[in-house]
Amino acid sequence: MREIPPIEADWLQVKMKIQAIQNQLHINGTPSIPGVLQEMLVYGEDHRFFQHRGYDMRALLRAAYRTISGHPQGGSTIAQQLARVVTGRFDRSIYRKLRELRLAVRITESFPREQIPALYLMVAYFGWRMNGLVQAYHRLKLSPIELSDEQAAGLIARLKYPEPRMSPESRTRQIAKRTAHILKLRSNPAITNSMITFSNIN
Repeated sequence: MREIPPIEADWLQVKMKIQAIQNQLHINGTPSIPGVLQEMLVYGEDHRFFQHRGYDMRALLRAAYRTISGHPQGGSTIAQQLARVVTGRFDRSIYRKLRELRLAVRITESFPREQIPALYLMVAYFGWRMNGLVQAYHRLKLSPIELSDEQAAGLIARLKYPEPRMSPESRTRQIAKRTAHILKLRSNPAITNSMITFSNIN
């Protein structure tokens, strides 16, 4: 029997896990994912989401330059972040990054692009006891039906600055600053012109 290449074995596992998440989106009782929250995710984490194949070369080059300059910055797309969470690989290595990039391309090719933000939000880490959107809603006492723009941006801000159990004032300021930045991006015509309107899920 021919041995399955490592990347193919990775892909089979990733695909099955994402399909399981996909099924959860349509289970009765699963809290809804408002379109505004999906839009804020794209504005904050991957504003060229509709223009690349799963990785954003411009963002990667910018991140590499800033890292070399001593100011580390992420350059991962939503698909790359989804791949990272479902594989559970968070080590800082070129090898991991390349595998993640290849998996992100496969994700983008294999799943409806407009579903990828919701799939990621279902499993993303927002902070202490906030593994996934359902736990984040519960801990932050947010209603998905009544989610405001600022609340949606605040949730996405926690992807960069996860909220610890006892949030120090410095982290609270970081989240507030990031929230304001995401809301500002949403008002930038250069970004909004390439955006679609996401539908509420559930």
